Amino acid sequence: MALMLAAATLPATIGTLALVFGGTSVARLMGCMALAGVGLAVLAVARGRSGRRLGAVTAGAASFCVIWLLWPAGGTSPSSSTIRARFLDDRPRRPWLAGVAEQDLIATGAWLGLTSSEYRSTDGMAAECEQLAADARHFGNTDSWVVPGWFGDPGHYWLAVPAGEGPFPLLVFAHGSGGNFRFYARTVGLVAAAHGVLAAFPTMGLLPWADERGAERMAAVVAHVARDFAVDPTRITFVGISAGAPSALAAAAVPAGPPARVVLISGVYREPVAQLANRSLWIWHGQDDERAPLAAVQRFIDGARAQSPPPAVTVNFVPGRDHMLLLSEPESVTADLVAVAKAPRGAR
Repeated sequence: MALMLAAATLPATIGTLALVFGGTSVARLMGCMALAGVGLAVLAVARGRSGRRLGAVTAGAASFCVIWLLWPAGGTSPSSSTIRARFLDDRPRRPWLAGVAEQDLIATGAWLGLTSSEYRSTDGMAAECEQLAADARHFGNTDSWVVPGWFGDPGHYWLAVPAGEGPFPLLVFAHGSGGNFRFYARTVGLVAAAHGVLAAFPTMGLLPWADERGAERMAAVVAHVARDFAVDPTRITFVGISAGAPSALAAAAVPAGPPARVVLISGVYREPVAQLANRSLWIWHGQDDERAPLAAVQRFIDGARAQSPPPAVTVNFVPGRDHMLLLSEPESVTADLVAVAKAPRGAR
């Protein structure tokens, strides 16, 4: 019994400190889970009544706290917000885990999968993502429904809304695998809205942006936004960053879809190339990108230009930049992105 209690002391202490002093919901959640695990361990091995009682109380109290943190909470944005939380079903499809504030995972998203060279190449921008994205002045809620996107699909997207009546150009931005969802809405969305562009940011968390699924999601977002806002159907732009690139391409290649423009940033491409006849295609890519080497990008460009009729392709290979191009050059990339979205119909 003494040995068991000694072995449980460290995780119990860590869990208690995280629960009491944790600065984020995620830290408190981890603390509760640690305490629940300790309580269950004590309950399993304790022989005396007092030991079992201690384990049961610890596990029960900690489990209650875990359920409380995971219980549905919050989620909607007032219409006065610049960036609004919206849902394709007008309510979350999977409300669980909403008690954990989405911005608590911003740092995790910013660091997710970064190599040391990629982090250095962002000039510290990854470390600033948390502050940028958690800026409550621009978001209509603090505890959002975005976190379920890491574990399921709530049908959620952020929408940056410009002032005025419209009709507005619409930009739909597909993020990569995981990442910092509010960072994209904060960095790109605010600039777009300030220049009269509606900007939507579907969140699919760690779920894969498969071609068909991603195309369906982006088309559904277009329809949902157009239901409530005046959208210029001749100026719709699908944007894909990293693993979101195939979804943007697939959405633009739908024959019955709008004559969308396509912007690809640090794209990870698949073959065969989607049919992009009569579409306009812009590509921004870092020349030092090791995740999506230039040779693969060039094969994609050659395949697109070989189509009949070929799409109008504009390429910008940025020297000295890698896969974190948007984090490294947020102002210039965003400015060009908004310019493409605002360009009149027929501009290439």
